[in-house]
Amino acid sequence: MSVLGCDVPLMQAPLGRAAAARLAIAVSQAGGLGTLGASWTEPAALREQIRSIGRATDRPFCVNLLLDFEQDERLEIAVEERVPWVSFSFGMRTEMIERAHARGTSTMVQVASADAARAAADAGADALIVQGVAGMCKASSDCCRCWRRSAAPCRCHCWPPGPSPILPWRALHSPPARGPWSWARDS
Repeated sequence: MSVLGCDVPLMQAPLGRAAAARLAIAVSQAGGLGTLGASWTEPAALREQIRSIGRATDRPFCVNLLLDFEQDERLEIAVEERVPWVSFSFGMRTEMIERAHARGTSTMVQVASADAARAAADAGADALIVQGVAGMCKASSDCCRCWRRSAAPCRCHCWPPGPSPILPWRALHSPPARGPWSWARDS
């Protein structure tokens, strides 16, 4: 059994709204750590989704919250429902880690630098999600804001020099034609 409490030391990425209860259930039942992307879910719906996962499996699962948005109410629901893990992306707030721990919920923080990893460990995070630049960008709010703009270069330098890496629709449905950055240059 892994540190995560599951058979396979593998966590499903929180994939936004695509990371719904059915996917989290399937991953947890398969032995990994299923993750419910909850950042934009209405509180009543979140509570029901968490309960549906609990009814479907006795395996551990995680609720992910992006800290670019107000998440206090969603965190409260997760800990009230006794979710085994909560992960925080795009930020770290010590008080949220403390609130989760006070109710028996383990925490993970997504980090993209050694400094962020040390800060999360010092804040008491139980695990780290270490992300580099291959997954679109570093785990920081500034980076995600900079790649969304079509004319501005990336301020965090997670992308190579050149045009801003905005994904055209076709890049989501087909592989790049001439290497990993083709879709950014062809836009």
